[in-house]
Amino acid sequence: MAVEKEKLMEFPLVSAVRVTVQRTRKLATRRLGEIGLFPGQEVVLLELLEHRNMNQAELAAALEIEPPSVTGLLTKLDAAGLVSRIPHGREKRITLTMAGRAAAAQTLEVYADIERALADGKTPEQVAAAATTLRCVSEAAARAIA
Repeated sequence: MAVEKEKLMEFPLVSAVRVTVQRTRKLATRRLGEIGLFPGQEVVLLELLEHRNMNQAELAAALEIEPPSVTGLLTKLDAAGLVSRIPHGREKRITLTMAGRAAAAQTLEVYADIERALADGKTPEQVAAAATTLRCVSEAAARAIA
């Protein structure tokens, strides 16, 4: 049984965020696929690019995902030669390889392309207002799940 469109309009934020996330993820999936990555892998690369090396727990916390999800991402990135797991005492530190740094740089280019596509036809003020509103909605969601 399909939900009536009028019923969905009773939840304007939920509806708008849901559709925005679906479409943006579809665009990101397509663009990241062009450089051999899947959504989720790119954020690991960018986090490691910023912090140089991290252990798995630090990475999970920074990405706000569960440790088993990080394990799966790292296994695939390691197999692709994009990260290394280096023993450091009782833990392993995860670092980018040369190929991983190159993939992170490509990811930044993909993000820039996606940003341009999303901002197309909008003034800088409209882009800033949209970003501010999205951050406020994201913060409200974070408070609701805390």
